[in-house]
Amino acid sequence: MSEQAKKVHGTWSYPGKENERQWFNWWFLPLELLGMMGPLVGAMISLIVTIICLWLVKFANVIFQSELLALIIDAVSRNIEWFLIVPLVIGYCQYFAKKFYAGHIVCTPIDNAVGFTFSMWIIAWVFRTIGDFTSTGFLFQIGTSVRENLLLIFSLVLLLGYISVARAHLSRSR
Repeated sequence: MSEQAKKVHGTWSYPGKENERQWFNWWFLPLELLGMMGPLVGAMISLIVTIICLWLVKFANVIFQSELLALIIDAVSRNIEWFLIVPLVIGYCQYFAKKFYAGHIVCTPIDNAVGFTFSMWIIAWVFRTIGDFTSTGFLFQIGTSVRENLLLIFSLVLLLGYISVARAHLSRSR
């Protein structure tokens, strides 16, 4: 994208954006055209897809009568608000990171820390559930340890993110 095009569109191109790969090409859903409402719409779509998948798993569990599926359904149902909050935070962090240079500096580490911590929370739940389900104390203990240290994990990833952004900013300013 040329400098003139960047000025017309009013977006800031952060370092590495040109080489960035998108994992999903949502050509049928241009959320960037919605401006500030884009992350909210994206989070709502994420929640709707999660609820639809939950209903499908419930339907499958009527057929299979699996205790593990029942545990998954119960866990997702009890924590459904996090499947709205996390995509909302990540979406707005990505929006501000693309829109403003200061947004990139401030929001990119938050985006990464929230996403990583949410993933670790899910992995910890899986380890605890499988450990409890199969009576494997080691897996249950790993899941419990990760779950008890989620705030520490979030803080560490956030700190590393800010160090990385500061280092990239300093190397670019030299």
